Amino acid sequence: MWYQRCAVSRLRAVRIGPSPPRVPLLIDGSLLRGFIIGLVLAAPVGPVGVLCVQRALSEGRLHGLLSGLGAAVGDAIYGAVAAYGVVAVSRWLESHTTEVRVVGGIV
Repeated sequence: MWYQRCAVSRLRAVRIGPSPPRVPLLIDGSLLRGFIIGLVLAAPVGPVGVLCVQRALSEGRLHGLLSGLGAAVGDAIYGAVAAYGVVAVSRWLESHTTEVRVVGGIV
């Protein structure tokens, strides 16, 4: 039982029984603080990062988050276009192997 009645009939928090296990130091916030500090130090400071920070400070966290998400979507689109281009060039080279070898031999 967690509570015990006192003589004046108020509930007083008196712990009866064994105490709960203590949380290790790495889990009680130190690990989280270290993770956040590492994330902040590892974040690249470029024009897009500065834009996100500027918007977050001037217009609020939501606008900063949306700016960051927009930059991430733009990067994903650039990555997809680059991957598609590499695949297209690779397929073209596979289909024109003989011509590429002849030109390479002449040069």
